[in-house]
Order: sequence, then structure tokens, then C-alpha cells
Amino acid sequence: MDVPPSACREPTRSLNGAGVTPEELVLENNQRHDRIVYDSSNNHYGDTYNTSTVVYGPATNVGQLNMIMDNDYVLFDTLPKHPDISSQWNDYLEDSRDGDMMRIRGWGDDLEGKELMLWVYSPAGTGKSTLARQLTHNLWAQNRLAASIFFSILCTDTLGPDTVFRLIGGEIGRAHPSIIPTIARAVRKSHGAPLQVLVDMFVRDPLQALKLPYPLIVVMDAVDEWRSHYHFFKELRHLSPLSSLVRFIVFGRSEPRHQHFKELSIRSHPLRRITVEIMQQYIDRRFSRIEWPAGRKPGEHQIMGLARMANGLFIWIATTCALLERPCSDPHATLTSIVHNRHNVGENHTLAKLYYDAIGLLFPDPESKDAVRELLGFMLVLQEPLPVEAFCSLSGINGHTLTSMMSTLKALQIRHPTNSRGTVYPANMLFHASFVEYLGSASIPPEIGFLISLPAFHLRLGKACLQAVAQIPSGPNGLNKLHLSPKSRYGVKLWPFHVVEGTLPEEPDLTQLEKQVQRPPLLRRLARQTKALILKRPTGDRSKPTKRTSMTDLLEGIVTLKQLCWWAPLFLQVLRPEYTSSPTLEDGIPSLMCSVVTLLDAEAASAIVFKASCLEVAVWVAPHDAENWRRLGGIYTDWAETTDSPELVHQGVRACRHALQVAQASLDNNCVLYMHLLASSLWKRAERLGNEKDLEEAICLGRDALKLKLYLPLRDRARHLRSLAVSLQSRFERAGSAKDLEEAILLHRQALELHPSGHAGRPSSLNNLASALHTNFEQSGLIGDLEEAIMLHRQALELHPSGHPDRAMSLNNLANALQTNFRQSGFVGDLEEAMMLHRQALELHPSGHAGRPSSLNNLASALHTNFEQSGLIGDLEEAIGLHRQALELRPSGHPDRAMQSGFVGDLEEAIMLHRQALELRPSGHPGRSSSLNNLANALQTNFEQSGFVGDLEEAIGLHRQVLELRPSGHPGRSSSLNNLANALQTNFRQSGFVGDLEEAIGLHRQVLELRPSGHPGRSSSLNNLANALQTNFEQSGFVGDLEEAIGLHRQALELRPSGHPDRSLSLNNLASTLFALFKISELARDLDEAIEFSREVLLLRPQGHPKRADTLWNVRLYLYTRFEDQGTVEDLREAIALSEEALAIYQPGSSDHEALLRIIPWYTQELTEATSSVGGLDFNE
Repeated sequence: MDVPPSACREPTRSLNGAGVTPEELVLENNQRHDRIVYDSSNNHYGDTYNTSTVVYGPATNVGQLNMIMDNDYVLFDTLPKHPDISSQWNDYLEDSRDGDMMRIRGWGDDLEGKELMLWVYSPAGTGKSTLARQLTHNLWAQNRLAASIFFSILCTDTLGPDTVFRLIGGEIGRAHPSIIPTIARAVRKSHGAPLQVLVDMFVRDPLQALKLPYPLIVVMDAVDEWRSHYHFFKELRHLSPLSSLVRFIVFGRSEPRHQHFKELSIRSHPLRRITVEIMQQYIDRRFSRIEWPAGRKPGEHQIMGLARMANGLFIWIATTCALLERPCSDPHATLTSIVHNRHNVGENHTLAKLYYDAIGLLFPDPESKDAVRELLGFMLVLQEPLPVEAFCSLSGINGHTLTSMMSTLKALQIRHPTNSRGTVYPANMLFHASFVEYLGSASIPPEIGFLISLPAFHLRLGKACLQAVAQIPSGPNGLNKLHLSPKSRYGVKLWPFHVVEGTLPEEPDLTQLEKQVQRPPLLRRLARQTKALILKRPTGDRSKPTKRTSMTDLLEGIVTLKQLCWWAPLFLQVLRPEYTSSPTLEDGIPSLMCSVVTLLDAEAASAIVFKASCLEVAVWVAPHDAENWRRLGGIYTDWAETTDSPELVHQGVRACRHALQVAQASLDNNCVLYMHLLASSLWKRAERLGNEKDLEEAICLGRDALKLKLYLPLRDRARHLRSLAVSLQSRFERAGSAKDLEEAILLHRQALELHPSGHAGRPSSLNNLASALHTNFEQSGLIGDLEEAIMLHRQALELHPSGHPDRAMSLNNLANALQTNFRQSGFVGDLEEAMMLHRQALELHPSGHAGRPSSLNNLASALHTNFEQSGLIGDLEEAIGLHRQALELRPSGHPDRAMQSGFVGDLEEAIMLHRQALELRPSGHPGRSSSLNNLANALQTNFEQSGFVGDLEEAIGLHRQVLELRPSGHPGRSSSLNNLANALQTNFRQSGFVGDLEEAIGLHRQVLELRPSGHPGRSSSLNNLANALQTNFEQSGFVGDLEEAIGLHRQALELRPSGHPDRSLSLNNLASTLFALFKISELARDLDEAIEFSREVLLLRPQGHPKRADTLWNVRLYLYTRFEDQGTVEDLREAIALSEEALAIYQPGSSDHEALLRIIPWYTQELTEATSSVGGLDFNE
């Protein structure tokens, strides 16, 4: 594989010739300073690091590292370290994936490449991690590796994106020690920094400091086992233009969802299934390690059969071979049993059956099965490695029993850390992900399952952690001199997490709460007047009843409040050693937990799981505190936005609902605020998961809250108005009720009134109202709405002066509204201003900006429209250049690439992506109709390029489904009717089936009814129906269709006055139908009118216009026809001149060019005869 020559170099040696690894020097530095260092990668035992961590990259000499300031080392060493991967199975079979490795390395070595990320995917157990480790080794050997992250051996439950960015920074520094000062500066400044700043500090800046002529690679394996990967990758968007600096090679089970990463340039690479021959080589190599009785190794035929059974799953063969390699076992008997059982299970449970049999072989009697279930249960919930003594103390498992079982379980391990003899690791750090999933899956058939209930083990471990906390002495010297044992440190950090994961949620007892609160008469009257769904309204004093809960009993049975007050500062220091603040030690567990969360609020995403756990404890101890439920709901809502987890979305709604229920029952003064928060969380869940009931409830809550404006502070009223308006607009987009849009516009007007001139929220309110009015214009055709929208966008732009972060957005919004007005009025000034605004927006989106592709595309589209209007070839050339630039920023895999490029390969990829999007929007999802429509349009475009009829037939079926989902009143119904009609017309031209054409005409008539006078789409509907009727006339010969088509074209022309961009199209179509009528009626006025209209078309399509040649052809034909009919020689002269001009435009060799080569001499001869006076010829004879 070709790499830059400078990348191939040997590790630097120290003066004595021995290689010195960076971690050895770091350890030396730690011992010199004798300090406790927090390791957020969870490898921290007592007050020293686990120094077995392997770091890839060239070593350096002691003298070089001594040049770095000690403080830099101390700071750098606080960064997390990646666990050791050197002892994992090294089963990469040479030449097994040469093709994949070549393509992957070729992508990384292509210095001209633009993609930031290569996403390699294949099902579980097919060898992705083995390939990732081999790739990591190859990159390290050539000094091309920036970092490697293997999520399968990290504790991902408590791992946030910020920790991973720091982890990458640490890996880069250990591989390239010269930039440790740069990374140390990042550590100094990064506390509480947003994720985007962390990307720059720990990834971009260190790599730029290296000044390498080629990009370094970050390898990330098993990313879909980390639920925060979605948020992590979104933060990489600003690195997209820096593919010459850094690139990411990502391994996962499933293909990337490009719709989630629109701003990232990603290339997908599916790993192909391994051939049986390769699998046979792998088995043969593994079998050579086994001591077969009497040397009776299975024959080639048996090995081939086993390779076929594996069905491409390396993990199945690897686990089988590990079972055969057990000492003191009969490998032949084991192999016979496995092969026999493999035949008795379906493909879906191949691995499950193997794991069931493996547990049976390793632990044959019921007692040993119960014992290993106990051990695996604790290992499944364990969050960090622990020394054996600490683990045994927390779990209650006997040390000798533990050692024996761990030795037996080695047959199922795929990773063997170097210090595993004295350490117990979380299950995911030792076993393959498929085995971990097998143990926790309730979907496995009971007869082959080994289900372990995780909540029970969480609770047991949580209680043990609390007991460890209770045993920590509260020393008089404070925290600085305190040394925590591994057991105590684990207990301090993770007891809230385990207790919450193992405890059923506590529901507030509203009945008891209501009995203790007396509702004022005013509130009763107000509830009756509003007839609100929620009758308990806010006011009065808060009174929280004291009620013991199961969480209270659990905690008070183990620890005292005094001990928890001592725990709180310890917890904060374990999470972040740099913490100097201490929580407010108030009386009561809830207030203590909330104080801890308040101090964690400034922390980045990695602390969110701990904040949620602490607040869960608070609300379970005191479930009648609405404010704590509110904070918990906010945390879950924020957390959900960083992951793909629907469960977090549900948790957010649950907490917000409890907040409102408690506030209602206790007559909380902030009840309206809680109504708003619940409405907001319901709206977010509706947008995320498509539940219509959530949207309905959000709207009801929003309306009820506004009815109680007496209790709503003025500062919050505009926010409530906007939220309700957004929910109504969402429902309008789904159901199409014009009343929802009208109400949303009214609410946006009220919000704008609350944001007068000078108010910080006025630009946002102006934009919201303008956008709603623009949407209403597209629905109703009221030109006043569009004019007002333009005016409001101008006001918003004035409030976003040069330098404002939202100026580009305002420029784009105003430009789009002006383009819409140009399409409606034909006023060229609007189009020219729109182009100017798009140019300004593009200047604000320089190279590397996430919005640059859209700005390029917007300007290109406006220029293309101007070219169609003016025929200026310069506009067309510039538009093409801009589209090319946008295309480069939307590489293969980008969801918007295909419709922009028009390349067949891109179109096929777009169809595949649209199919995936459709799978994610099942029946009932609000976005399903859009996905159906997108897929149908892509298939129809593909048919037009490939001619494959199956695509067109599928497109018609999909358009019918869309129409069913857009009933009468839906804003998208007219466009769906139009799309289906166009597809049917295309099918008629393909098949000649008259029924398709008749149905298309009927659909176009329905569209026209939905676009009455004043609707912006009416002229297009008139044109479409007229064209369909003309086609039917050509099929049936019914003159009435032709006459109706002419009438419709005349109406369309009236709606497209001088200056309208589509006027030339209407003139051309009207001329065509009049010419067709002339051939039947032979009335000279029809032909004269056709010539008159076609001449005007020619004026609107000057030199350089793409349609000029076709227009010349039509006018030539009409003039020659009149010459034949009336003998007007001037018509013939003009026809010859137009033919010669068209000949110069048509491509030589084209059918039109060849036809004109024959026509022009013929016309010339006729002209000669017509102008000859000899014989007194009469051409009218």
C-alpha cells in the first residue's frame, strides 16, 4: 500500500538503545510527583494508574521528554487512557481481507480525498474488531495513527462525548510526545468547555501543530455499542473540510444513517461475507494448536463442513475452537456435540445455541450454573474494573470460587488483559458483544437461553456500594489527605447509578398530596370557566407531605444523612479531581442530591448520567417536589438529544408529567411553567417518534396554559406563544388543517407584540411569523401573506447586522421569499435581489462552514432560474460551477448528493438511502408520506435514465400510498395528486394504456380544484391539465379535448404576464395547441395566432438560451405551413433563415441536425421556384 515516504520510520531509541514508551515515562513522572490522578477511562486503582495500557506510536528518548515542563506532564497525565488491547485474540488471518484492507487503506492514503469518515459495517461476529486491530497496527507501524478507540472494551454506560475527545487527545499525545504541551494547554482551558471547543483543543489543534503533509487516522471500533456516538459524530462536522489533517475510520454493525449526519462527509464500506475457503484456512490454523488424541486431527472434509456451518461468523468458529482447546477435555467429543446441536437450530439463534452449549460444557451441574450466573450477573452490571478483593467484598462471592470460575470462563473470553489475574473486569471488556447480549436478552427461546435479570444485580451492587460509603471515615483533615481504596472509590462514584438502575420508579401519591392542600375559590371558578383538561391550577402555599418511600427505607437502612453529607464532596472529587466547590450540606437527602447536581451542571456530557442518577434518588425519596421532577425531565430531554435512545425521550416525558401532576396537586405557583415544559417534551417526542397523541396533548396543554395567562409571567408568555404555534404548525404539516396554520400565525403575531423594538427576541419572532406567512401563501395563494413575509424578513435582516451569527440565515430566508415572489409576479428585480442576497450568504459560509453546500446550491439555483429567464450563458456556467463545488462537499453517501449530481451511481445510492429512511418511518409515522414521496421521485428519475419499467411501476404504487396518507384538506394533497398524475402519464407514454391517461386527467382536474384563483400553483395546474388533454386528443381525436386545452393554456398565459419566468412556456404550449387545431379546422386565424405566439417565444429565448433551437424549429414549421397554405414567399424566406440558425445550434450528427440538412435544400429549391417569373406559376393551384 502506498504511503508517504516520511510515514515509514522506526521508533526513536534512547541513548542506551532501549525503547522507552511514553507511558513508562509518564509513570516515572507520576512517581516523582506522588499524587492521586483521576482516570476517567475507569482504569484507576487506588492512587496509581494501571500501567499495562499499551499505547501505539513511536517512542522517544528521555532527553526529548525532559524538555517538556513538569506541569505539562502532570496535566497531560490527567487525561483518560485507553485500556490494553494487546492481549485480545490476535486471530487476523493474513490475506483473508486483503481486498477490504486495500480499499480502506487506499481511502486513507488518498491525499486528494474529501471525505472525513469511512464507515465500515457488517453484522456481529464477522471479524470487524479483528480487522480494526490489524488496521490499527498497520497505521501505527507507518506513523499514520492518531488514536484508536475500541468501545467494546470501554464502559460506555457512563461514557460521554467529552471524555472520548479527551481520550483521543491523550492518545495523540502519547503517540507524538512533541505536542504534549499543546494538549496540556487544552487540559488547562477545557473545564466546562462546550464539545465543539473540545474538538478543536484535543483533535484539531494538536494535529495542526504536527504539521504533517498527510492526514492521521482515528480508528473507532464498535461505535454502535456506545449510545452517545450520534452526538459525538455531530460535533465532528466542523472537521469536515479538514480531511487533509485528520480522518476517521469507523467500524459498526449497521450502515450509517446519513439523514442524521447531513453535515458530515461519510463514505460507507460494507464488509463482504468471508468465503468458505478463507474460513477453512482459519479453522485449519486454529486446529493446528489443539492436542488431538493420538494425533487424529479432523480431515479436510470435516473442516470444510465446519466452515460452511459458520456461515461467515468468525466468532462462532473462534468460540468453538476455544472450547476444543480446553485442557483435559476430549476435543472430538466436544466437536461432535457442537456440530450435532448446530444442525438443530435456526439461523437466527446460531450463536445463542452455541453459547448455551458452551455454558453447559463448562458448568455441567445445576450448582455450578447457579454460581456462574451469579458471577456473570455482577460482571454485566459492573461499570469499572476492580481488584479481586474489592469485587468479592462488594458481590459477596468467595475468592477461591471466583478464581475457579474465571479460569473456566476463559474459554469464552475474546480479550485477556495482562493483569487479569488480580482484576475483575466488566463483562463487555472480556466477552464478545454477542455473548453479553445473549445473557441479557429476553427474546432468546427459554430452551436455549441463560437470561440474567440485571436490575436485581444492580440493586445488590448498589446496596454494597452504599455500605462501602458508610464505612469511609470522616477524617478531620478533609479530603486532601484521604486515601480511598478501590472498593470505596467505586462505591462513592457509582452507588446512585446502581441503586437507580435496580429500583422500580417511585410514583408520587397525588391523592395524599391533594388532601393536604386547600384549593382557593378563585381557582375553582377559573377551572370551571376554562373547562381545561387539567383542573388543578396554580396558586397558594406549597405544602409537601412527609411520606416514607421505598428509597427512603433503602438509604436509611444503610447510611445516615451525616455519612451522605460526607459522601457528596468525595463524589465530586472522584468525578473531577479539580473540583474545589463543595455541595451545600442541607438537611435532607433530596436537597443534598440537588446541591450535588447543581455543581455538576457546569460539567460536560459525561456527567449527565450521574446527574440523572442523583436526581432520581432525590425524587424517589421526596416524590412530591415538582421542581426536582422538572430538573430531572430537563436532564433526560437534553440527554435524549445526544443519543438515538427512545427510552430517554420517554423518561423525559415521564418526569415532566410528574412535575405537573405534583404542581397541580400542591397548588404550586409555577404550575403554568410545568404545563409548558410537559407540552414541550411531548412535542419533542412527537417529532422524534411520530406519536400523534403526543402532539394533540402538547397543543391542549399549550392552549390551557395560555388561558391561565393571569398566572403566567409576562417574560414567559412569548415563549409559551411560540411553543404552541410551533406545535400547531407541526400538526398542520401532518394533517393539513388550515385552521392550525391560521392559529399559529395569530400566536406568532401576539409573540411579536411582546417583543417590541429593541427586545432581544424580536428578530426570532419576526422570522417565525414571516416563515408561517410564507407557508400560508404556498397553501392559500394570498399574495398579501407573501408580501408581508418579505417585509418581516427585511426587518429581521436589519436586526442581524454584519457580524451577527444569524445574518446568513436571514439573508437566505429573504432571498427565498423574493424568489417565490418572482415565480408569482415575474418581477426580475426580485430575482436579481435574491441572487445578491445568496452571494452575501455564501460569503458568510466560507470553506469549512457546515452551511456552505446549501448556500452554494441556493445561489446556483437562482442563477439557473435567471439563465432560463434571460438566456445569459454566464449565469448557466456559474451555476454549473457552484453545483460542482456543492457536489464535492456532498460526497458519496450524502443524502442530498444524488438529486444534485444526476449520476446514475448516486441515484442508485439515493434510492437505497430513501428505502432505509422509509423503514425508519413505519405506518403511522408523520414523516412516512414524505419518505414515500422521496423514494417514488427517485425511482421515477431512475426510470427516465435507465428505462427500467419496474421502477416506474413501483413509483406509481408509492405515489398512491402517499395520496392515501394525504386526505382532503392536507396541504400536500395537491402536489401528491400532481405527482401521481405525472407518473401515470409517463406510464401511458411507455405502455399506451389509455386508462392511465384518463386517470391522470381526472387527477389533474382535482389538483386544479385545490388551486383556485390566486393560488401560486394555479398556472402550473392549468398547464398540466391542458397538456394531458392535448395528449388525449392525439390519442382519441376528440376535438373537445383540444379546444379545452387551448382555453386552459389561455388562462395560464393570463397568469404569466410579461416578465414571468414561465411565460415563454405558456406561449409555446398555446402555439402548439393552436397549430394542432389549425390542422383540423384549416382556419387561418388559428395558424396566424400560433405564429404570433411562437415569435414572442423566440424573443424570450435569445441567443444562448437552451430552448432556442427547439423554438426555431417550431416557428420554422408554422411559417412553412402558412407558406403552403397561403403562398406567402416571405414566410418561406424566414423559415429558411430560422432553419439555418437552428442548424448552427444543433449538435452535428443529431437527428434534428440531419433533418435540417435535408430540409434547407428543399426549402431553398421551393423558394427558387416560387420567385421565378417563368411560366407564371401559381402556387395556390
